[in-house]
Amino acid sequence: MLSSRAEPDVSQSESDSDIEGLGLYDELKTLCNVIPESVSSPLDVLRYLHENRLQEVFPNLSVALRIALTVPVTVASAERSFSKLQEAQLLLGQPTVRCYF
Repeated sequence: MLSSRAEPDVSQSESDSDIEGLGLYDELKTLCNVIPESVSSPLDVLRYLHENRLQEVFPNLSVALRIALTVPVTVASAERSFSKLQEAQLLLGQPTVRCYF
């Protein structure tokens, strides 16, 4: 469940942002009083907002959840590609080139 213990540390210069920090904080505090206990994950919260047509009531939260749920969590695909490259180079007998940044 969402906790409302911490005070926000949000700068006031957010004119070029899709999300207003203080507005998001207020929406989260309000949501804690409205949302049922059965809604526990971020995806459940987004579904709850859409099923109950609350996107306009919680616009910052809706945008933040959509961003958070679409950003990849890992770089597994890049790691798999590099692993396949190493495997192909081993099969072809070519040494793996090491890059250090």
